[in-house]
Amino acid sequence: TLALSTVPHVWSVLFPAFFSSYSLRFLTVHDTEARIPLSETKPCTEMDTANNTVCINSDDLGRLIGMTIMFCIVIPITVSKTFRRFRYSLAWKLHVLMGFLYTVD
Repeated sequence: TLALSTVPHVWSVLFPAFFSSYSLRFLTVHDTEARIPLSETKPCTEMDTANNTVCINSDDLGRLIGMTIMFCIVIPITVSKTFRRFRYSLAWKLHVLMGFLYTVD
């Protein structure tokens, strides 16, 4: 049930670009200033209503890819009966690692 709410939430940053006339702008490293702890500042907000633009940076792209892989591929594999039957300890460790990475994010 956590995946059913997390994955749409992560992808919701792109909803205005998918369902409206907003354009998508990817901010490169040159457009942003890296700060500790690896959070980035943006020259425009995530949704710039004045210019009808949705801005995403490498942080957002990493989160989109990482959460999608985590909740749609890795976690379902770790809870599958077949994988647990043959590699129970690996399935358990992967599942705990995914939970840890989700918590850190």
